[in-house]
Amino acid sequence: MICRAFTLIELIVVIAIIAVLSAIIAPNAFKAIRKAQISKTAADFKTLKSALIAYSADTGRFPDPFYFRTPGYGHRNNGCASYSFTSPPLMANGDNVSGWDGPYVDKSMRSPLVHAYVSGGYTYPGTYWIGGTSCYAQSFDLDGNGSLEITNAVSIQLAGLELSDALAVDNIFDGGGIVGRRGSMNVVQSTDYCYIYFLVGTGACGISN
Repeated sequence: MICRAFTLIELIVVIAIIAVLSAIIAPNAFKAIRKAQISKTAADFKTLKSALIAYSADTGRFPDPFYFRTPGYGHRNNGCASYSFTSPPLMANGDNVSGWDGPYVDKSMRSPLVHAYVSGGYTYPGTYWIGGTSCYAQSFDLDGNGSLEITNAVSIQLAGLELSDALAVDNIFDGGGIVGRRGSMNVVQSTDYCYIYFLVGTGACGISN
């Protein structure tokens, strides 16, 4: 049997076909990945909010502000004096808070939505921050009428997002996806990236809700 090698023209045709298929498939693949990342981030916000509400119901207070990471650090006494911990307050009762009946989540979470600038320069890219009245507290215009109904709120925050990603997450909770303080999620744009803040409760950290 005689084996015939591919001719140059046949190789060029095959390469051209592969290139066309890649051009068709790649954008859809990237869209699917981004959609999954946005969905995962939104699910994290919902999980953390439920955990914080359960924590508050058991203990009569929200935890002091902290980065939700292991190991991590937070701020004691509803202030900004830092302390370190092995596991976040939702996972372990390192502060011996009365009524704590966790763990309220089984692992720390990290958002896959990270701005390129942040990955090279931001301290904790993709890390969720649980904020309170003294550390990055937020205000919310829930009905979108231009007046803030809630101030000094406890919220879940995430820094270092592309604007399009921040708006996509906001759209899941509020619809529309706009920059500003309207609804239960705020989108704040800085020079290099965006922040999003998700309302948890109106009680201050360390104070009964």
